[in-house]
Amino acid sequence: MKSIQPTEYLHQKFRIFEKILAMIMEMEAKTGVQCSILYVFDLDGLSFDPSLLGILSGPFRVSWQCVGLHYRELIDKFVVINTPSYINVLW
Repeated sequence: MKSIQPTEYLHQKFRIFEKILAMIMEMEAKTGVQCSILYVFDLDGLSFDPSLLGILSGPFRVSWQCVGLHYRELIDKFVVINTPSYINVLW
């Protein structure tokens, strides 16, 4: 059975975004201009696995909701590429 540890996943997600925030703040200090990121989410190679639907609708979705709430000012655009035909089931 496939599983994910939600706590560690969320901690790692926040660690990554805190590093990004530090980099953005450094860039803003150097340039004097507000900076942001273009987040590209590449779904190339994603295969449909019904056993993972619980993860996608649980920890994965919660993590992106948290990112949206706490790091909203960082992400200028969010682009999803190479989306499979069944993406409407997941999104």
